[in-house]
Amino acid sequence: MSQLLEDFKLMAKNKNEKHEYNENNPNFIHADGLGIALERSERVEHHKKDVACWKDPRFSVYSNVSADLVVLHARRASQGSQINYSFTHPFQREDWYFCHNGTVYDLDTTEKSDSEQFFTLLLDAMHKETDVKDAVRRATNERKSYSALNFILTNGKRELP
Repeated sequence: MSQLLEDFKLMAKNKNEKHEYNENNPNFIHADGLGIALERSERVEHHKKDVACWKDPRFSVYSNVSADLVVLHARRASQGSQINYSFTHPFQREDWYFCHNGTVYDLDTTEKSDSEQFFTLLLDAMHKETDVKDAVRRATNERKSYSALNFILTNGKRELP
């Protein structure tokens, strides 16, 4: 876990050699929040903070933790978006965890982030569809303007319901 967190920190600081933006934009850092969800023995621990991972003293506590599932997110706020705890990923509802990379432009972001609203749309679609893949298709097809719809969606189970 220690190596994973160190590599994650390098990515967030834009210091890993394979990051897509580090050559053209050395200031492309993800310092607007961090989130971690760990599952150990079917128990989930969830920590979020509206600071960079390298500035949160609690982040290093996870270095020696063993986990069955780890979800990490380093936030780079969309232009004009707020930097605060409520916009920090992963979002959690109904035993699902969600992280998103990109900006969804055709959502109103005055009260909630575009990512959290997209997560809500996914959950709504999962209530209407019997298959999670169909629900994902439904929610993504409804979006018309976005930079990216890359996301992690997990409930920690190996098989989807």
